[in-house]
Amino acid sequence: MQNRYILVAALTCLTGTETACAQTPTQSAPEGRQMATSFKKDALPYADGRSFKTLDDYLAFRKTLGATGRSFYEEISPGTYRLVTGRRLPGAEDKVFSREQLLKKFGFSE
Repeated sequence: MQNRYILVAALTCLTGTETACAQTPTQSAPEGRQMATSFKKDALPYADGRSFKTLDDYLAFRKTLGATGRSFYEEISPGTYRLVTGRRLPGAEDKVFSREQLLKKFGFSE
């Protein structure tokens, strides 16, 4: 079963989905469960060791990376964000998150 997690992680990295390949989730996945998708604030996806005081600062930084083809979050209405990726399959549904979900996911408390 452990090999399946490694294979899934490798495929996730290759397809450019949201899970950051070089980042460490706050929890490891028990046998037969999905891996955690929340990250320690000092190990944010794509941050390369940078730290951010607020979620807004981090999301603004991620948006600048959108020019290089990396995923970012776009505010589509107050408190609602859509994950924008460069590799979107036709007919795929938008991944939409509330501000509270992103605060929890990335470890911010604001």
